[in-house]
Amino acid sequence: MFFEGIEMGAVVGIGDNVTKEVDAVCVREDGRLLLVLLCDAVSGLCRWILPGCKVKPEESAESSLEKEIEKELEESSFQIESTFYPDVFLGKNPFSGEEIEVQFCEVSFLNYSNMRPSHEIAAFDWISPEQALDVALYGFEYEGYPVSEVTVDIIEHLLINGNMNVFMV
Repeated sequence: MFFEGIEMGAVVGIGDNVTKEVDAVCVREDGRLLLVLLCDAVSGLCRWILPGCKVKPEESAESSLEKEIEKELEESSFQIESTFYPDVFLGKNPFSGEEIEVQFCEVSFLNYSNMRPSHEIAAFDWISPEQALDVALYGFEYEGYPVSEVTVDIIEHLLINGNMNVFMV
């Protein structure tokens, strides 16, 4: 569920027990979008998601995201754009089912070749704009694993608002 222009942390009517998260929208020059495959150790379920994390009360969204990217992708050569999108997406954590409020920002990597998944994620992939469009239009699956609903919502938003050029490649 998408709410345009709501500030991170604003009350949007789904209760006080909402976990705030921030996701990284990493789009390369060729238009490809970064997804990571996260698997739950207990249930064995796997989901494609945008790289991201919960925002701890004592940290800013930016510092939380910086730590998470360094940890998940074992990569330190990236730059978080100073402006976070004002849009907030509401949904459920694909593993715990808890309500989440997700804001996103753009992240640029200075060197893609050094990236590798840490022990926390099963894989990552750079999907083309066409693949992103397929995910948004035809369902919640990529390479045999589901894509989280909030991730699909963000991809749809990016495509509709021209943030991903579906004619590139």
